[in-house]
Amino acid sequence: MLTETYAYEPFDAAMHLETYPAELYRWMRNECPLYRNDEHDFWALSRFADIQAVARDWETYSSSGPRGIDLDGTGPDTYGEGNFLEIDPPRHDVLRDVVRKAFSAREIGSLEASVSQEARSLVAAIRSSGSGDVGMELCWPLAFNVVMGMLGMPAADRPSVERRLLDALTRTSGTEDIPGAALSAAAELRQYTSDLLRDRALPPGILRQVADARSSGLLSDAEAPGLGMVLMFAGIETPAIFAANAVVLLAQHPRQRDLLRRGESAGEAAIEELIRYESPVQALARTTTAPVELHGIDLPIGSTVLLVYGAANRDERRWGNGDELDLARPHMRNVAFGEGLHFCLGAMLTRLMARVVVEALLDVAPEYEVRGPIRRTVKWCDWGVLGASIIC
Repeated sequence: MLTETYAYEPFDAAMHLETYPAELYRWMRNECPLYRNDEHDFWALSRFADIQAVARDWETYSSSGPRGIDLDGTGPDTYGEGNFLEIDPPRHDVLRDVVRKAFSAREIGSLEASVSQEARSLVAAIRSSGSGDVGMELCWPLAFNVVMGMLGMPAADRPSVERRLLDALTRTSGTEDIPGAALSAAAELRQYTSDLLRDRALPPGILRQVADARSSGLLSDAEAPGLGMVLMFAGIETPAIFAANAVVLLAQHPRQRDLLRRGESAGEAAIEELIRYESPVQALARTTTAPVELHGIDLPIGSTVLLVYGAANRDERRWGNGDELDLARPHMRNVAFGEGLHFCLGAMLTRLMARVVVEALLDVAPEYEVRGPIRRTVKWCDWGVLGASIIC
């Protein structure tokens, strides 16, 4: 039984920049399954069963409350209207349906050959020079190029889009406030997307589908660019940081990497275990629409409840040895991609990108190493590798 008291402060990057906060999460699950943070005015759940149940009950625990799902205001300040991640049914279903087909199993499966070719090209370039950055020379450009192609973003505009996107994702540790430069970059991207959606020469792709939905009246003028923005940001960031996480984890756990090399763990099963073990999205929020009781505590209407996915996916009540990475573990559903109607639309794309990166590395440089410091995102809700030196 843990007796030490811990503080769960998601806006303090020191909590998760160096190592995964496994001890903190274990303490929360065992000693404080409903944690209270007065400074930022939220409650936090950390057990798998609690989080799965809450995530499935969208009517009681809403994603469209005044704080949305991001405590720092990323949704309204970055995406604006059209962000279906922070909208409940029925409007949620209308927005999501506009782009659902592009993320179907059939469509994502059709991308595998080209995504794999792109990954192998990037790995080959790193192999040729002997080293590179796992984030910015492999996983980020792969995710960026793939998603830009899916969106139908004009090739000539992509360098400026990438610069603004990286600026818009910048955060400062220790504060809920989004930096002014990040807000400015997001505003520029939103205006660019709005202008692009009016371009009659827009190439085929998801943005063309969004533009057509607006023309038919399914989307408003404000919703269309917001929908494009959320697909751009989430579609690139989550796959990029998870693929980088997977590469680093396999370097840190050579015995587990050997299971993959010997074929004792299937690629798909390994990806599920890797994303369970270090979930790229650590937590998102919900707002209560009615009084609720959780762990003997009464919460009034309008309470912010944080779903700490990163803790739930290590829950010993479900996995027994959840703090161990085991690529041969029998698959059990985790909540890395959320749960219920807000289950991540891009889950299959994220899995695909990580798998092809890992396969390319193990084929070309099976003994690759990760050396030196690891740079991680400082966004409050993420656990992700931004950069690390990979030696091939």
